[in-house]
Amino acid sequence: MKKIFWSIALCDLALSPAFGQYPDPLALTDVSQTVRVTVMVNKKARLEVLKNLESIYVTPADSARGFLNIGKALRIRVWCNSPEGVSVSARSSQGISDPMGRPLSNRYLAIEAAREGKYLPLDEKGQEIFSSEKKESATLIDCGARLHLPPGSPVGCYRVDLQFTAVPK
Repeated sequence: MKKIFWSIALCDLALSPAFGQYPDPLALTDVSQTVRVTVMVNKKARLEVLKNLESIYVTPADSARGFLNIGKALRIRVWCNSPEGVSVSARSSQGISDPMGRPLSNRYLAIEAAREGKYLPLDEKGQEIFSSEKKESATLIDCGARLHLPPGSPVGCYRVDLQFTAVPK
């Protein structure tokens, strides 16, 4: 029984049988071809919440003043591979509750936008707290918060529920 081996001619990709013998190996200098490769990378963003505002303790002085500022209430680290940048938003789905467990409107809580120094009130849809116009690699975002207190607000621990979203641009 004879063994049949197949060799591929690279110049025209025709198959030719070679009976009983192996083809000569090709050297890298014998074959040359230019190949163009296009790669599409999906835009991705990831965030890590390092410090979240879960509760706020209101003193009698805060209640009389009508607001309470909390410096560095939030710390987030964000990564994004998009050359156009990333947008980070905060929102509160559960809202804020006073020490008696009564819900307050989200509009009573404002988050300080990173790099801007302005307090922006939360709404049900969320509020952008950070925006960049470039790729971000382990960027730290520190934000303050302000709790506006209605007249006669009780003293004690207010509960806050915040979620964060990072979206590549």
